[in-house]
Amino acid sequence: MPSQKIVFLEIATVLIAFTLTGGCAVYKDNTNFQDIGVVRTDAEGETLWEQTIDDSGYGDYLQEVTASPDGRVFVVSILTNPPKSNLSMDTNWVACLGPDGKKLWNWSGSSYPDDLAPSPDGGCIAVFGYGGIVKIRSDGRTGWTVPESEILEQFSVRKRPSSADMSAIAQTESGRYIVGGDLPTHSPDGALCVQIDENGTVLDAKKYTGQDNPLWRVGAIVPMSDSGCGVVGDLYEQPRLARLNARGDILWNVSVPFSSSGYDYHGIREIEAGSLELLVVERGYGDPDQVRNIVYDPEGAVLREETFAIPSSCPITWASDGGYVVAALMDNEGVLSSSASDGGSRVHLIKYNETGHQEWDRTVGSKSMDSVKTIDPIGENGYVIAGEIKR
Repeated sequence: MPSQKIVFLEIATVLIAFTLTGGCAVYKDNTNFQDIGVVRTDAEGETLWEQTIDDSGYGDYLQEVTASPDGRVFVVSILTNPPKSNLSMDTNWVACLGPDGKKLWNWSGSSYPDDLAPSPDGGCIAVFGYGGIVKIRSDGRTGWTVPESEILEQFSVRKRPSSADMSAIAQTESGRYIVGGDLPTHSPDGALCVQIDENGTVLDAKKYTGQDNPLWRVGAIVPMSDSGCGVVGDLYEQPRLARLNARGDILWNVSVPFSSSGYDYHGIREIEAGSLELLVVERGYGDPDQVRNIVYDPEGAVLREETFAIPSSCPITWASDGGYVVAALMDNEGVLSSSASDGGSRVHLIKYNETGHQEWDRTVGSKSMDSVKTIDPIGENGYVIAGEIKR
C-alpha cells in the first residue's frame, strides 16, 4: 500500500486534549478510570493479538496511534488523573508494541507528541508543538533533540519567525523526515516545513506566508514518489490540500471540503505517480456519518469522488484490497457507533467496497471496549484498532 497518513483535525478533540493537559484535571483515586485496548487483525479481519495498555496505573486518555509497515504499534496516551501522592508524575506516555503485541518499551514526559514517525531502529521521531523534535530510541529512552530555536535559525534574522508550532511528521523513502507546523505569531500566519536527517540535523526549512499563499497549520504530510510531498493545511474554515515539490515549492494548492457541522480528515496518500487521494468524514452526530473519498490528478484537479454513509463517529481507513474498513461498537439496541452502552462491546470490523456497499462484518478481539477511537492499516497485512476500556 502506498505511504499514507491518518490525521484528525476536529477542533473539539484538540480542545479536550488541551483541557486534560492544562492543569484542569480533577485528582481522584484509582477507580472508575479507563485503560487503552489495542487489537491487531489480518487483512480479512481475523484477530492476531490484543493488548491492554495501563502504563500509569491511573486513568489513560488515548491521544494517537501510529503503525509502522513492519508491524510495530506506537500508542500515545495522556494520564488524566495523577495521584495526589505524586502530582509531579509525568502525564504523557508513548508505548511501543512489537509485531506480536508485546510491549517493547515505554517513554514518558512532561508533554505528549503532536505526531510521530517510526524510525528503522525500532524507535521513533516525535514532534512536540513548541517543544521541537525528539528522537525516542529503540529502548524507550530520549535520544537527540532539535529545539525550536534550531529550526528558526535556518532563516535570516530579518525574515526569522519568532516561534514555530510543530504538528506533523513523515519519513521519506530516502530516510529523511519532513516536519510540518505553524507560524502562529507571524503576520500573517503561515505554514512551515522542515527537513531533517536520521541524526536530527536540520537540512532545510521553508515557510509559507503572505496573502497569496493560503496554507496555514500543517495537519498531515505524505511523502511522494518524486521526493515532494502532499500536505493537508488547517486554515480553520478554509482547509487546504497542497502539493509541494522536492524543494518545498507549492505546485498547486486547492480548498478541500468543509462543513460547519465538522469534518474529520482521515487520510491522505499517493495513488499512482503524482495523484493524491483524500478521505474525509462529515459527522452526523447521532445520524450516519457521510464519507467522501476524493482523488486529485497530478495538477490538483478532482478526478473522481465517492460518497457514502457509515455508522456515527466511527474511525475509518482504506482497505488493503480496495474499499474501506470501519471499526465500530454496538449498543444495547443493536446500533453500531463509536461508543457502546454500559458494559462495553466487542469491536466490529466492517468492510465496504469502493462504492460504499458493505461486504462483511467481523467481531474482533475477546475484550469489550467502551469507545473505539482509531483504526490504522499495517501495510498490506491488516489493521490495528485502539479504544478505551472502563475499569
